[in-house]
Amino acid sequence: MYMESDPEGSLLAEEGGKIVGYGFARRFGTLGCIGPIAVQPNAQGRGFGKRITEA
Repeated sequence: MYMESDPEGSLLAEEGGKIVGYGFARRFGTLGCIGPIAVQPNAQGRGFGKRITEA
């Protein structure tokens, strides 16, 4: 749903051709919001969430 409504604010983390995490960022005028952000449990602790957040 988020990817369809705002593809520019949609971020994906991939490993081996599979999506292991995602994040969404939106702007409402001068307000910016980040989230939700999620990383699959088996991919956690390897920096995917950090890279999504930094992007």
